[in-house]
Amino acid sequence: LRLLRRGWRVAQRLKGEIVAVYVESRPPNAKEQETLQNDFQLADRLKIPIVTLHGDIAAEIVRYAREQNITQVVLGHSDRSRWQEFVKGSIINRLTHDLRNVDLLIIANPDEK
Repeated sequence: LRLLRRGWRVAQRLKGEIVAVYVESRPPNAKEQETLQNDFQLADRLKIPIVTLHGDIAAEIVRYAREQNITQVVLGHSDRSRWQEFVKGSIINRLTHDLRNVDLLIIANPDEK
């Protein structure tokens, strides 16, 4: 919800368009499904179109951003563990490397200490 609101505010300030992109890299568990449902409901209330992609998260965001000529990406910190980042790589690092002409706004997770 926090990311949608922040992205919506950025789009309003810049008088730009906004699209919520969800990349399903695996089927969501019950808690994730509930979060997604809440996010999709908020997106509907804010009239934000939702695009669902499937596959590798970073690769799909890069592909979509390039195809759609996206200039701004708002995302949250990944909840991947250090071990997962070591094995699969860092999503944020891949985006900063592959989307050099796109502004990335990374939103902090207020729940993390």
